[in-house]
Amino acid sequence: MAYNPAGLTGKYDYDMLISHTKWFAGISGKFMGIAYNSGIGFLGLSMISLGTDDMEITTPEHFSGTGEYFRSSEYAFGLTYANNFTDKLSLGATFKVIKSFLMNDNLSSSGLVFDIGTIYNISENYSFGIALKNLGPDIKYINESYSLPASLSAGISGTNYFFTDHNILWAFQGLRYSDSDEKYSVGIEYGYKNTFFIRTGFQFEIGEEYGNTTEIFSGGIGFNYSVSGILCKLDYSYSNYKWLPAVHRLSIQIGL
Repeated sequence: MAYNPAGLTGKYDYDMLISHTKWFAGISGKFMGIAYNSGIGFLGLSMISLGTDDMEITTPEHFSGTGEYFRSSEYAFGLTYANNFTDKLSLGATFKVIKSFLMNDNLSSSGLVFDIGTIYNISENYSFGIALKNLGPDIKYINESYSLPASLSAGISGTNYFFTDHNILWAFQGLRYSDSDEKYSVGIEYGYKNTFFIRTGFQFEIGEEYGNTTEIFSGGIGFNYSVSGILCKLDYSYSNYKWLPAVHRLSIQIGL
């Protein structure tokens, strides 16, 4: 639901994921999603939030602070439907209500957008996907309207097995936002007995000098544990930035 709504299709009747991202400058992000296989398709509810810590209000007269505080926060509440329309093709769409608070509840705005995506299974081990996100009208702050950062992403991934208990998953993605240049990402995951995973990835722009690269690399580990048909997953990732502090992500998933 977060990256491509077509990916909601899976083998579990119920699925839940909670993720927390600790960004720099006191910013944190959260994601929570719940999915259900209804028999006529997969239904999902999700919530994405991004917010700051409390910041002290300053004015020209009180540039050291007024003693009052505010915070900014963004929310997106989504409803997703996805289904396997053939044994190779899955499609999905998410309708999202966006709520933005620039300064507590005083300056706020809202909007309605949607995402659409598809995943095509080239073979049992290789897949190709496309997603269009944040499609909708402009959002208005005070007296000005601004377009949302619509995006188009396309990626391919594959899994190769060797020595029975070991596998390598690789993925490549191209991403273009409406207000920025194309970005490309490549990632590799090593898995042992579908239980323990080590991951690394890189993000770059074509023609960009290495010295100007913002995100240098990402790495992470994951654990899967199944008991009585219930899957429990724990994942952690770390992203290293050249000009900014590192970013940490932690997620927990349960499927049954």
